[in-house]
Amino acid sequence: MISNHDLDKEYRKLIDFFHGDAFPEYSTLGLYTGLSGEILLFSKHYLATRDQRSLKRIHLLLDRGMKILNNLNHFDPSLSSGVAGFAWVVNFLISHEIIDSESEEILEIIDDFLSLSVVRFLNVGNIDLLNGAMGIAHYLIKREKIESAKSIVVFLDKKKIKFRDEITWEFEKKSSLESPICDLSLAHGCTGITYFLSQCLKGKVYPDLCRSLISGNVNFLLKNMRQHGKSNSFFANRLELRDYPNRIVEDIKGSRLAWCYGDLGMLYTLYNIAIDFNDKQLENNTLKNLMLTSKRKAQKDTGVIDAGFCHGAIGICYVFYKVFLKTGLKKFEDASKFWLEEALKYNFNNEKPDYGFSSLEYYGNSDDLTRSLLEGMTGVALVFQSILYPSTPEWDDCIMLS
Repeated sequence: MISNHDLDKEYRKLIDFFHGDAFPEYSTLGLYTGLSGEILLFSKHYLATRDQRSLKRIHLLLDRGMKILNNLNHFDPSLSSGVAGFAWVVNFLISHEIIDSESEEILEIIDDFLSLSVVRFLNVGNIDLLNGAMGIAHYLIKREKIESAKSIVVFLDKKKIKFRDEITWEFEKKSSLESPICDLSLAHGCTGITYFLSQCLKGKVYPDLCRSLISGNVNFLLKNMRQHGKSNSFFANRLELRDYPNRIVEDIKGSRLAWCYGDLGMLYTLYNIAIDFNDKQLENNTLKNLMLTSKRKAQKDTGVIDAGFCHGAIGICYVFYKVFLKTGLKKFEDASKFWLEEALKYNFNNEKPDYGFSSLEYYGNSDDLTRSLLEGMTGVALVFQSILYPSTPEWDDCIMLS
């Protein structure tokens, strides 16, 4: 197993890699996909080390972000690739006194734009957590602006599909001839909706209604768990809802092991819901299922072929690390360390002057993506940093893991 000393060496190489690009050219502001992710990385690094070079880097990147904003003809408002992600990072910087509070004036202008964007997204039914209304409202809740969240909760209540004590929502139906589909995932599906509702509950947004919707969706998820041995996963990626619950047509393939889709992100969300609701039975059962999930390691059982956070080794490492911190159970520490070692195997330039981690199987030489938080080296570096400096402020509510 890699020591913290050796992990720190790898982490410093990544930091030096980013510093080596004196004039980073990002095409998006994105927190997940572009410039804002790197600002978050250097913000965390500065808080851990008080490194002045990193502080300069933060200001350089902020200047570039403002230039992108000023030159855009069309604003992507989303959390993943647009303005909400940039605003999330600026708010983080202000909250931790890395930049002065005068930047609040910029955020007030951005917040007004984002509030209108939520309305536009709801008008076309785009509630997506990463790319739609919920992601923006998730940021606005942090700003103690809950009107957008209220609108979304009302929308979700209106659009819910109810089967006795189960609640879910329809996704991906493109015509009246197609069967309605329920996406189960954290990143884009009903587990993500339940995560969002849990944040609304903490923000005192329609608490009784949020509790009811959460409970109903948890019931839906639990009643659609399958035997782990048959498909090597507890959950499908999607379910057809036509004739449900009399006939269940699910994605027969086992789901991947990842933050985005599949058991890991879903079970971790259910575990946190169990704690929030003081549901000991759900908490204990979810921990048992997470332990079974930690045994999935072979590539054919996990689908892992890169280091990235979204569906790669470092995201799995981080989720198991979070479970270990909450429980103190060694099995989860061991699982986290295993996936850390796997992530390090994707270091593709160990013997070259530059340095990096591979997501090239998917993206060729797309610079934004190979550097990004979600798919590339920023995400890898943030997880290294979180392990090495556990006392620095939490950052992971932006990826729905708080």
